This record gives sequence, C-alpha cells and structure tokens, in this order.
Amino acid sequence: MMINSKNFQLSLSYPILIIFLLFLVSCSNVLTSNLQASPTLVVPTSLAATPSPTTNPTLVIASATSTPELTPTAMLSPTKAPTIVPTPTRVTAPVMPSNQVITASNINQITKLGVIGRGTITEFIYSPDGTNLIISTETGIWIYQVDDHSLIKHLPSDEPITSIDITGDSKILFSVGRSGLVNLWNMETFEVLDTFDCGETSLRTLAVSNDGRFLATGGDFSSGRVTIWDLTSRKVIKTHKAHTYDVSGLVFSPDGNLLASAGSWQDNTIRVWNLQSNLERFSAPGHNVYVSELIFSPDGSLLASRGDGRFIKLFDATTGVNLRNLFASIDQGNIVDFAFSNSGQSIMAITEEDLLLSWDVQSGKITSSIPVNCGGYCRMRISPSNDNEISLHKGDKLITLNLIEPESYRILEDHEYIGGSFPQQPINDTLLTISQDRIQEWDLTTGDQNLVKKFDFTGFTLFPDRQKIARVEERNLIRIYELDGMTLINELPLKAYWEIRILSVSPDGTKLVVQTDPGTTLPIVIDTSSGEILYKLTGHTENVQRVLFSDDGQYIISVGQSIILWECSSGLKIGNLVGSAGYNTNVSFTPLTHSAFSYLNGNITFWEIPSRSVKFELPVEGFLEVLSISPDERLLMGITYEGNLLAWDLETKKLVFDLDMPYTNIWQYEIDFSSDGQMLIFISDGCITLWGVP
Repeated sequence: MMINSKNFQLSLSYPILIIFLLFLVSCSNVLTSNLQASPTLVVPTSLAATPSPTTNPTLVIASATSTPELTPTAMLSPTKAPTIVPTPTRVTAPVMPSNQVITASNINQITKLGVIGRGTITEFIYSPDGTNLIISTETGIWIYQVDDHSLIKHLPSDEPITSIDITGDSKILFSVGRSGLVNLWNMETFEVLDTFDCGETSLRTLAVSNDGRFLATGGDFSSGRVTIWDLTSRKVIKTHKAHTYDVSGLVFSPDGNLLASAGSWQDNTIRVWNLQSNLERFSAPGHNVYVSELIFSPDGSLLASRGDGRFIKLFDATTGVNLRNLFASIDQGNIVDFAFSNSGQSIMAITEEDLLLSWDVQSGKITSSIPVNCGGYCRMRISPSNDNEISLHKGDKLITLNLIEPESYRILEDHEYIGGSFPQQPINDTLLTISQDRIQEWDLTTGDQNLVKKFDFTGFTLFPDRQKIARVEERNLIRIYELDGMTLINELPLKAYWEIRILSVSPDGTKLVVQTDPGTTLPIVIDTSSGEILYKLTGHTENVQRVLFSDDGQYIISVGQSIILWECSSGLKIGNLVGSAGYNTNVSFTPLTHSAFSYLNGNITFWEIPSRSVKFELPVEGFLEVLSISPDERLLMGITYEGNLLAWDLETKKLVFDLDMPYTNIWQYEIDFSSDGQMLIFISDGCITLWGVP
C-alpha cells in the first residue's frame, strides 16, 4: 500500500502539538508553584560595576529562601534593568593655604592643613533602629541614611578609628582608635558626651552592652587584656589577662550579663565572663589557627564563632558545650563573615567563593546558597529591621541590597581606594594618584577630585607624558593605549617569555623595563615603538624589586639585595653602589645633587652618581616606612614604623625634627613634597593629608 508522506507527517504533527502544549501547561503550573513556595531569583550582575550615565551596573544576587533544603539557583534573565540609587554628591574638605616653603628652620611650625577623601572603611554597623549606617575610617566616623546613602554627619578624628559600637537604643555611639581614647557620641546632637583613656597603648576592639551599662575593650599585640568598664562611674570593674596575644573579638550577651572574648594567633580560645561575679564562666577551644569573630544569638542562648576555615562553631552560652558546627563545602570556600538573622533561627555567612550561605540553626543544614559577586573577601551586616536587607563591604565600596528585590540596590563609593602618587608632578596645586583601575587628579587647594580615567581592567603603567598607558595582556603581550579614548596604538609581543611584568618607563617614554617570568633575576629593556629588546640588566643574583630612571634619563638603578647603576643609552653596567648589599627601601634619585639614596640597615645612605661612592650616612632609630626629599634637596622627611615624623637638614646632616604621631598615620605608606616645597603630602589607602607652615 502506498502512503502519502505529506499526509503521514500532518497526521503525526497534531498529537505531537497537543502533547507539547500539555507539557507547557504542566511546566507553567510547576514553575508557578515553586516560585510561590520559594521565590529564588538570580539576576546576573557585578558588584564591582560603577554606575555611568548610559549603563547600569548589575549584581549577581538571589532572593533568600526559608526552605530547609539546599536551594539550587537558576539563572533567569531579569525583567528590567537594575535600579541604581545615585551616590550622593561628594563632600570636599576645606584646605588651609600654605604660605611658606618648608625648611629646616620652620619645620617645627608644621601643621595639618586639611584632609582630602573620606578614608577606607575599617568597620561598619547598622544602628539598632535600622535607620543609619555608621562607618569608621582613618578620617573619623561617617553616618549615612540607610534608605538612600545620603550623608548625615561626619565626626572627624585625629587618629584612625579602629572599632565602633552603639547602645541598643541607638542613642550613644562609642568609638576608639589605636591610642586607646574612647569617645562617647550623642547620636541626636552628634556631640561628644565624654572622652576617657582606657589605659591601652594599642586597642584592637571594643564592645558596649545594649543597655549602655558596660564597656569592654580588648588589647592588641601582646597585651591580651580584656578590660570591663562601668560607664556610669567611668571606672574599671575588672581587668582580665584573658589571652596570650591580641583580643580579636568582644561581644556582650543581649541581656548584658555575659561578655565573650576571642583570642588570635597564639591563643585561639573563647572565654565567657559573668559580669555579676566578674569570674570566668567557661573557656572553650576555638578554631585551628585563630578566632576571628564572636556573636550571640538574639535571645542570648547561643554563642557562635568563626575562625580561619570553612565552619562556624555553635556553643551553649550558659555551659560552653559545643552544640554543633556549621560547615561550608570545599567548593563553597572559607567563611569570611557571618551573622545571626534577627529571629535567631538561621545564620548567614559570606564565603571566599562569592556565596551567601544560610544555615538552619536547629538542624545545622544549609537552607540557601546565593551567589554574590563580592570578589573573594567581603564583610556583611544584616539590617536590624529586615533580614532580607544586607550591606556588603568589599574594598572601597559598600553595597546595600534587598534579597527579595535584587533589581534595586545602592552603592556607596565615596570611601574609595586612592592609590599612590605619580612620580612626576608638574603642576603644584594638583596631585595625580594611580590605583589598580583608575587615575585620579586632586585639587590640593580645595579638596575637589577630578577622575581623569577609570579602567575596567587592572595592572597598567602610566607614561610620564600622561597621554599613554601600557598594560601586560595574555601574560607575555604588552599593549600600549592612548589614554584619551583608550585607542590601541601598539602591541609588543614577548613570546620568548612565559610571563612578564612592567617595572618602569623612561622619562621620554621610549623605553620599558620589564621583569621576565616574575621571580627571576633578569629585567629587560625594550623599545616602546618596535618592541625590540635593547639590552638585558644582567648582574643581579636575586629577584629585582624595583627599577628607576634618573630624571634626565641618563642612568638606571635596579634594586634587589643590592643596588646596581646602569648607563641608560647603552645598558652598560657601571657597577654596584658601594655598601648597598641588604634590604634597601625608599630608593630614589636626587637630580640637583646627582645622588641616590636608600634606607638600609638602620641608616639612610647617600651615594654620588655616577661614581657610586658613599657621600654620607644618617643614622635612624626605628625602621623607616617612607622617605621624601624636598624639591631643593635641603630637607629629608621620613616616617618610622613606630609613627615618628622625622626631618634631617641635609646641609648640616643633623636631625632637626622628631614628631611622635603613632596613631595619626599608622597606615601611612607614602609621603611627597609639592613641587614648590610648601606642602608635605601624606597618602594612605583612602585619604590624602596635607601638612605645611601656614
């Protein structure tokens, strides 16, 4: 029998179509049911994105679920673009004018002219009433409205703030810096109610009881002390030599009757103290290496701790019995921050693998796993009024988001990483700073900032003319771009090497010094136009850390465990700087006096260039962190690790200034003079401090 193929296909198509339609209806019902039961959503975005006028950044986040099983996350396309609340307008700091060149004769009159930038975040908390985000930095305390991140108040400080806490009624804020001075702030008037010295020369942490009766402070370094204060009388109730090293965590129970402390590094124990008897209630072993953080459950029945690994310990707060441990898998990564939910029924934690995990406290099972593109290390706080609203701090950004509405979140970027200064500063009233992904220009007279360029990639080198950048791509390929418009102008492949790193650019921009296969001892110098290898700096027997060109482009010095001088035009090795063997830091050229200097083995050594002979040495008490020489090369400034600002008169070779300021600049990593010598510029991670003689 002959069968018509066309009729046969049509006869089959009808039942197939009906089955397909029934399948769609079934899927739709299942999807609707699942969404109603557990509304989990993953919206692809990036926390590192920066809002721009034409594009919205995106955020990978999913809504939390209350189901007691691990919730698989499905990638669904968002129905609308994320709504970004704009960052508030920058508040610029006033800068006092400087009228004199800083010299050996007036250095004793030097004073702080102003601070630019809000500082990097050292701690952040919600006020218990859920209305404010409170952030501490090296410039003080910054209080923001939760709803829109608008700035409410800046409480300035002369030292970096290391820890903050607040009473349960949100009325009194406590802050402490490394000096041990504790400030009590009225959160209605923002005035200081009281200041007292807690007796610690270096503080790690503090905690205040919810009712405001007690304050506890924890010592840093080898102190290990826990001190408990009666806030009514401002007197010490008890001092415990609680730990053998520093106190890494302190927390009061909700009723204020217990205090828990954590030990770090050499002492990874957890201790709980009864505040009625001032005796230790129990001691429990902590984690493998150290205890990072402690929290009580909202009802005070449980104490949770995290350390250096993938688990959280849960203790009975009365007996100290370890009830259970909450584990993250190897794939989920180490836990970097955690918190109890407001109900106390679950614990949420951020991991190194960019996951927000939630455990059911009773069963110990993970109930949700939500991707959050936080970049490996992130700190987290849960809003006291809403478990679904969290704030995440990563690097120089703080992001507040709602897990139920991931399409809307707020980014606070004012506490940005500033980076180091560009070595050539042709304009006196501006400063150029370079970080991994941005170039910023700062007005040193008003504090205003102009973002010259922000890049979507990291690891670039700016040419001295400020018009081009070079970047290593694909391990062994250098690409050179015009800064304006990011137009590619040249490619320099170095296929003979597995991996390369740019160390320096010559003043005229014609040469790049490149470290080959990092960890080796052989830098090479290449032509920026042709990519030709001009010569190799052969002579080091150890890893080369830095390479510098002299301002006139005649010489190169390479720094390893010794300093070698080279002729720039030919690559000829002139020889080692006499006596430079050792760990050299703060190496620099001095163009006026044809010298080079470095800090080495307790001395600042100056060498004659090109003879390489020692001109003179300046002895230093304490390890020098940074050095800078004035434009006229008559004054040398340095900061020691202990925090002393030193100045030497280079004509008399004598120390003429020694200011003890161990807490003001504890995170200082760079100082520089302005080009007219009237200002000394201190640069830390998140702020620029200007000093001068008014």
